[in-house]
Amino acid sequence: MAEIRRQQREPSPCVMTVAVRVKHGTDRETVAALTSLPQTHFRPERYLLKEPLSPHRAAELVHAGVDVGRVSQLTYENYPRRRVELLRALLGTMRFDANDRVASFSLSLASAKRLGVLPEDNEGLIDHLRAIHGVSVAVFFEELADGKVRVSMRSKTEKVNVCAICEKFGGGGHVLAAGARVRGSLAEVEKKILEEVCNVVGLNS
Repeated sequence: MAEIRRQQREPSPCVMTVAVRVKHGTDRETVAALTSLPQTHFRPERYLLKEPLSPHRAAELVHAGVDVGRVSQLTYENYPRRRVELLRALLGTMRFDANDRVASFSLSLASAKRLGVLPEDNEGLIDHLRAIHGVSVAVFFEELADGKVRVSMRSKTEKVNVCAICEKFGGGGHVLAAGARVRGSLAEVEKKILEEVCNVVGLNS
C-alpha cells in the first residue's frame, strides 16, 4: 500500500501538503488513484516557495507504473463545459485597480445558479488573474447563500502579504495565498477588500 502523510498548516483551511511515499510492491491501481487526486494538493510549491516537492517522489511514482500522460490528461484536459462557461462569466466581471497591479473578478449567486456551478469548478480559476503580466495580487469574490462573500487572494510577491490582509477580515492563510469569508453584499465586500488591497499594494510599490 501507499503511505500518505497530510499536514495541515495553520491557519489556512485550504492549503494542504500531501506527501506520498511509494513503498516496494505498491500496486498500480493504488498509485494511479493517488496521482489522480486534485493537483493543488500535490503542488504547494506554487504558493509556499520554501517547500517544493521532492523530485525523487515523482520518480518513484513513475517507476511504480504511473501513466503520467494519462494522469495529466485526466487532470488538465478533462474539465466539464460548465467550468469553461464559469470562466467566461468571471472574465466578464474582471477589473483592474492600483495601476493594473490588482486584478479581480466576482461570482454572484445568480450567475452560479444559472451556470449550475459546483464547488470544485472554481478551483484554480484565480490563477488566470495571477498569471497576468504586471499583476501583483489577484482576488476572487464569490457570493454565498449565508449573506457572506468568500474572498480568495493570491500574491506574486512576499512584499504583499495577503494573509495579513485577510486576517483583518477574519480570515487567514499564507503570505502568497489566503482567504476570508466576509459578511455583506457582493458589492460592499468588493469595495472594502479592494480598498485595503490597493492600499497595501500602493505602500509596497
